[in-house]
Parts: sequence; C-alpha cells; structure tokens
Amino acid sequence: MLVEAVRPSLIDSDLVGNVSSITFFRWLARARDAFLHSIVPTGMSRRVGQSLAGACEAICVEEEMVYLREAFPFDDLRVEMTLSAATERSAKLRYEFVRRKHGNSEKIAIGHQQLLWIRRDVDGLRSQDFPPELLAAFRAPPAIEQGSMPQAMEAGE
Repeated sequence: MLVEAVRPSLIDSDLVGNVSSITFFRWLARARDAFLHSIVPTGMSRRVGQSLAGACEAICVEEEMVYLREAFPFDDLRVEMTLSAATERSAKLRYEFVRRKHGNSEKIAIGHQQLLWIRRDVDGLRSQDFPPELLAAFRAPPAIEQGSMPQAMEAGE
C-alpha cells in the first residue's frame, strides 16, 4: 500500500549508537498518517480551538514491534506498510522496516497495528464504519505509493 523512505540521523540514536526503538514507532505512525491523509484528509485534521465533537478518526487499539536487527544513523531504510486484514470498522496493518545496502535488502523490524475508526461525541468515543473511500482503498489491489519522510525530526517533536 505504501512505502516511505527514511534515513535516520544521530538524533534518532541512543547512547550506544543504535537507532532507538521509539523511533520505529514514530516512523510507523508517520507512514500510517501519510496513507490515511492521502485518502481521507478531512479525517486527519485537528486545529487548536476546534471542537473534536463529531470528528471521526482512526485510533490505534493495539500495536507491536519485533526487532530483528539493529539500525544505525544514516542507514538507507524503507518502511513498507501493507494491509493484513480489514472489516468495515477495523484494520490490521503490517509494517516491514527494510535496510538497503550494497544492492541488498535486509529486514530489520516488523510492526503490526490494529486500527479502529471512531467518532468523538460529547458522551465519548463510538466505533463506526470507515469512510467509503478508505474502505475502497483497503479493498483495492495493493498499489505501492512512495513517499519520503524527513531525515531527522527536530528536537522537541
């Protein structure tokens, strides 16, 4: 469904020099948000002072990451997001983190995320069906979109 290129920087590393584990979750979230925003941009906007009542969005109800190998600053990485399963109200996404080096590809981590489409009401959150255009994207044959994430996040993000 989506491939994002990432190039970690020193800011993404820990004291040992590896890319920190939390960075993988940030990349996962950015890939997910980029995909959702490309399909339903109105469902992905929040503004200061704007009421969230009646707003719909995808929320993560379950998330996991399996680390296979270490990643290092300035590695040439890709985040490959695919759909594992979907219903009208929920979707399971799979993320593969792949390092490209000397013409070879090496899987360094695998992540999964379960999403639920919700509506925010004054009484709380209510599950509801995905928007039709998002359901259509889930059901479409897997086309790969390419994007590019910033090389490093600014301090304080």
